[in-house]
Amino acid sequence: MLTVIRGCVLLSALSSCAGTLNTIPSTARAPQAAWEAATDSRTWIPAAASAGFLILNADETVSDWAQEHAPIFQTTSRAQEKSDSLRTLAHRSMDLAILSNFYVYGNRPRPWQQVALGYGAAISSTETAGGLKALVDRDRPHPVSGSPSWPSQHATRAFAYSASARESFGAAGLNNPLTDSVTLMGDIAAIGCAWARVEAGAHYPSDVLAGAALGNFAAIFLQRVFAPTDPVLSLSLNTQQREYSMSFAWDF
Repeated sequence: MLTVIRGCVLLSALSSCAGTLNTIPSTARAPQAAWEAATDSRTWIPAAASAGFLILNADETVSDWAQEHAPIFQTTSRAQEKSDSLRTLAHRSMDLAILSNFYVYGNRPRPWQQVALGYGAAISSTETAGGLKALVDRDRPHPVSGSPSWPSQHATRAFAYSASARESFGAAGLNNPLTDSVTLMGDIAAIGCAWARVEAGAHYPSDVLAGAALGNFAAIFLQRVFAPTDPVLSLSLNTQQREYSMSFAWDF
């Protein structure tokens, strides 16, 4: 029930944003948005890799090796700790990208729409992952009662953050070494978070790969559906003091 309520509030907020900034109904863009999100390489490659691990039954082999050798984080406990800090770093990359919209557009609705889209992608994808966990009910490498494994919510959230950072910079029309660095920081943090979950023994590789696909899909899908992608022409007429003037505004 809580998931449903969160989803309703989120969709209501996004619909309000869309109504103020778009002339085309958001639902009309949903099929194309879903296609673009699904065919993005950062969605279909991890999704296919997740399926490959499951089909080849390679999850346990890689999971055991990662926990035994811990090549990146040295210990499983440190991997567990770093998975949280790396997810937070991915979060910060999204925040910086969202702030860039305020720099470009000032106090207009569009920056606030990016706030809703970024956090909406993170929340909706994480809640979806939680629903899938309950549905699939797969044990973790180290089973925890009431806490299924597939897909990883840590990875889902981290990749939703990193994908939203990329999309938000794009919405601001910014592409320079600084934005590239922030985007790269988010990508590395998300990948590191996902691998840390494997080294920690909290998830199998297919879990984090599925989470990566889900988070990326959500970020792109919401941007394509709700973000203003079409120029909006507005007209204003001033008739004060017997002077008549007409102005046009072209939003892009």
